Amino acid sequence: MFDPATLVFTFFTAQCAGTVALTAVWFINRQVPGIGCWVLARAVLGLGLLLFLLRIEIPLAASALISTSLVLLGHFLAIAGSRRFMERPQLPLRWIVLFFAVYLPVLGYFASVHPDSAIRHIVVSVALAGVSFLNVWSLWPDRDSVVRVSPRVMAGIYAFTGLLYVGRAGYQFSALAGHPLIDPTTDIVLVMLEGTAASVLIASTYITMVTEHLQADLRQQAETDPLTGLFNRRAFDRLAQRDVQTARRHHDPTFLLFLDLDRFKSVNDRFGHLAGDRVIVGLAETITACIRDTDLSARFGGEEFAVLLPRTSLDSAKTVAERIRQSLESKTFEGEGVAFSVTISIGMAALDGGQDDLSGLMRRADRALYSAKEAGRNQVVIAPRPVESGQQVA
Repeated sequence: MFDPATLVFTFFTAQCAGTVALTAVWFINRQVPGIGCWVLARAVLGLGLLLFLLRIEIPLAASALISTSLVLLGHFLAIAGSRRFMERPQLPLRWIVLFFAVYLPVLGYFASVHPDSAIRHIVVSVALAGVSFLNVWSLWPDRDSVVRVSPRVMAGIYAFTGLLYVGRAGYQFSALAGHPLIDPTTDIVLVMLEGTAASVLIASTYITMVTEHLQADLRQQAETDPLTGLFNRRAFDRLAQRDVQTARRHHDPTFLLFLDLDRFKSVNDRFGHLAGDRVIVGLAETITACIRDTDLSARFGGEEFAVLLPRTSLDSAKTVAERIRQSLESKTFEGEGVAFSVTISIGMAALDGGQDDLSGLMRRADRALYSAKEAGRNQVVIAPRPVESGQQVA
């Protein structure tokens, strides 16, 4: 029904078509990490398939060793690309060297010294299953991964491929026992059909991964302050609204800090805007160093910043605010060849779970910040709770 040579050629054609499409995407989006490795991986895989097509013209031992080694090398290049894409450390080179140091002598022995097609197919299948599962491990996103959906799809494709190769190794064991479950021609047909389908799916999923990565980059640019790397006001409002709703639902103590540099205009006037930018970045770094990963920080614009502290007691929130204030005060900046320091005023408000929302929390933190400025700057002022709104701010 299926001619093995035709299926191998179809597999090769699909591999080449996918490589061309992925190469075009790479030329347009070279900033996406890993895509260059994927292009090279598919080219090497295609070369391995070409040598497999020429197996009649090449001695069996050379065909088995070279073509399958190129295919495996292509898989390792794909793994390298996947790990770059997912921002993970590369596999140690000694692992790959050790892999081929074991694989090549074993396969060569059963291809030339003691020819045995069943054992040879088992060795190749186990090797291909191993690199497929390595790709699954490299692609599966963790909690902090920005791109999450398409890597899971790709990991699923590689997991299915790995399981098929495990099954192929299994039914080749039956051939060793003298009761083959599948004849050699059917074996080649199944492998080529799976390979062709996987080649098309992998190429299209690579392109989907690139698209998702670009969308994540655009989303990050839209929600990130370019100078400090903190969230901007738009992102803060969205994420803080979520955290406040969660805090109200679980009655978690939550505090909002509004921070504003004191007399920042005079810094720009006296020392220049580059020095002012260094102060802004220094404050952002100070905030990041003083809060937890679960806290939320943002630059609202100019010299104004905000920090949301979910699941935080009053004493802990005071400690964080004072640590930020004191740490910034102790920093030294330089502008126009002159060293200088800056101070910051902080307004702090607690979420009242019964009747408060984000806008009310922001209004009270803003009033507390104004009180800190009026009281002489370089201090932390805590806003009264809503039930105490008739009282004067201390």
